[in-house]
Amino acid sequence: MKRLIAIICALIILAMPVRAIPPDLTAEELVERMYAGWNLGNTFDAWASPGSRLTGDIYTIETLWLGGQGQRTTRTLVQAVRRAGFDTLRIPVTWSKVADPDNNWEIRYDWLLRVQEVVDWAMEEDMFVILNTHHENTALNLGEPNANNPDHSGYDFLTNVWRQIAEHFRDYDERLIFASMNEPRHEGGENEWWGATQTVRDNVNYLNQAFVDVVRATGGNNMYRILQVPTVAAGATPNGMRDFVVPQDPHNSVNKLVWSIHTYSPFNWAHDGFGTYDGPGQITTDLDNVFNNAQRLGLPVILGEWGSIRVSRGDGADQDLRNQQRALHSEDYTRIGLERGMPSVIWDNGGFTGIDHTFGIIPRVYPHPMSVYNQELVNGIMRGAGREQYVVDVIWEEHEPEQEQEQLTASDFFNESYDANEPEETDAEEVLTDEEERLAEVMAMIDAAEEGENWAGRVVIAIISGAILLFFVLKLMQNRVR
Repeated sequence: MKRLIAIICALIILAMPVRAIPPDLTAEELVERMYAGWNLGNTFDAWASPGSRLTGDIYTIETLWLGGQGQRTTRTLVQAVRRAGFDTLRIPVTWSKVADPDNNWEIRYDWLLRVQEVVDWAMEEDMFVILNTHHENTALNLGEPNANNPDHSGYDFLTNVWRQIAEHFRDYDERLIFASMNEPRHEGGENEWWGATQTVRDNVNYLNQAFVDVVRATGGNNMYRILQVPTVAAGATPNGMRDFVVPQDPHNSVNKLVWSIHTYSPFNWAHDGFGTYDGPGQITTDLDNVFNNAQRLGLPVILGEWGSIRVSRGDGADQDLRNQQRALHSEDYTRIGLERGMPSVIWDNGGFTGIDHTFGIIPRVYPHPMSVYNQELVNGIMRGAGREQYVVDVIWEEHEPEQEQEQLTASDFFNESYDANEPEETDAEEVLTDEEERLAEVMAMIDAAEEGENWAGRVVIAIISGAILLFFVLKLMQNRVR
């Protein structure tokens, strides 16, 4: 009875995990497999004003800071990132702007599916993916004490949002890393970027623990998923690292946690564009500091953001010199990090024009052509990572032509609410959940099976088929309901 055999095979497929995360896989082992990543910045993390909600078309929301839907993330962009040599895609996401605070922070399902689509594209390229919560400091309310109290608004936000994210991506394998918060801090508060106050540092520790607890509670692969947790502001400040508390993870007998640190080093040159790059001395000092503290804590590190802006600024600005020094800097930073077991993820915010925040590297529009100078910057990363096969020969030009891509900022959208109500036609493919895909497999196998069984056999097959379909329809409905 080929039809019955088909149903049995379908049952076996459905019973198999997508790809189980080994309970004994350590965070150290996973981080050792990584070498260099790229940030999909100013995309899913764009917002109109702090704490505001956005309505309307998801592609308009996604490209709010990039100049329109023509800049939306595509499969070809992810492929271009992978072809450039990057093995990790970090996807910063602001969830509060598309979630209902009056309904347990329920996230728009089409937004979840859109994020999933990009995650899946990266997985198809065999990349690691880091998925976080980004620009959420208003919702986290870190200036208010006792974020370990369930009545604290930050605790309520973080646990509800991460419960939904974790449930949605529960079956994904170890290549998907969850990162609790981006650069958690009390915006406008005392020493905001320099370790903050004891209250803020305690709250970050409380919420890191709440994050681990809520993800583990969703079960499945999330029991063993590698999780990333930051210091206050993800900074390498003395008090921020000193007062960081490693979350408890009693479900695991091996370490499943990674430290998240961001370092733009040397800061004035890399982040702000002033002066000249004087070699790897400051990078070595900064990353040694991170490494030594990580060793004390017993955690591996992923340097989740770093980079250098394109523009040379200030007295004695020399753009041609900066173009060449950015490539040297990228090689040094990548190499020094990996020598200490710390892979790095360069910040790309899609900014190619203007003076401030010009961290753009790979254009969002097909065919995603990098400028000569950005290609050499990427070449530096690949040399530093020992991945010479990705180095592309370039011919230097006297001046770098600016890429024509409008770069908008949050200040262009500072209002209490933004209504993105003019959706453009898109050719986005429908995204199916794991349950939908596997249910479709069952239906296809049953429809393709031979129909020559006797009456009794057909009854048995009907009962089995009905039970299978009912089970997975109910499971699908359960996952759809938040």
